[in-house]
Amino acid sequence: MSRHENNLREPKAEIVTKISRALGCSTDYLLGSIDVKNQIVLQKGSLEKK
Repeated sequence: MSRHENNLREPKAEIVTKISRALGCSTDYLLGSIDVKNQIVLQKGSLEKK
């Protein structure tokens, strides 16, 4: 973990996913793509009735 924090190594996608699940946040948040820790993104048609 310290190598990742010190920019000596890039984590694999699998590791980023596991860390995000453990911390309860999105992978985008961990990677710095968004500033909101728990952002829900709804895609078009995601709330369609079945």
